[in-house]
Amino acid sequence: MSLKGRLNRIQNKLPQKEEKEKQNELNEKVASWLIENKHQEFMESLRQAWRISIKGEEVSIQELAEYTRLINRINEIVEEYTQKDVFV
Repeated sequence: MSLKGRLNRIQNKLPQKEEKEKQNELNEKVASWLIENKHQEFMESLRQAWRISIKGEEVSIQELAEYTRLINRINEIVEEYTQKDVFV
């Protein structure tokens, strides 16, 4: 089998760009809705993550771990609300 054939088969198994774009749009809608409806945990996690991210290279290991935890929590909240049928 040729290399091009292998690449085509692999690309067909990967998620399509359109699916990713739809998911990104949905995530943006959910995040906007959470902010508009003043979801406290979501907004506070965003604030703290942003404060850590603007420090750049001056971030300590503890802050980096906290940043990772916050980003994971933000993603969990978005995923939780994405699964609700309100945004589909």
